[in-house]
Amino acid sequence: MRPKPKITPNWARLIDDLVAAGQDLQEIGAAMGYTQVTPKMLQFLRMGAEPMERRAAALMALWCKVMKLKPENAPRLVLQHGAKAVELEPEVTPEPKRKPGPKPGWKKALQRDAKEPA
Repeated sequence: MRPKPKITPNWARLIDDLVAAGQDLQEIGAAMGYTQVTPKMLQFLRMGAEPMERRAAALMALWCKVMKLKPENAPRLVLQHGAKAVELEPEVTPEPKRKPGPKPGWKKALQRDAKEPA
């Protein structure tokens, strides 16, 4: 008898969403208790590996905060014993919401330019 398939968050996709929203791998790793998230970690997560419970909770909390969504909206995978992970079709993973106006960091760039001699 085959074990039941397991539905789990798509951890690699969460990290990809965070990177697309402007977070770098060091910030994501720090939230999870690592120095940074390495390409090898991403490879394992893409194959269906799961982070430890507290790290998974921290990653999910960061994703929810940045994406302004609830955990139920996170992309999911179906893990089947002896088979590849299959991504569930999400309802829609929206783009992160950014306030209209100038890009972040424009004040620092303006101050830096003002300090440089002409």
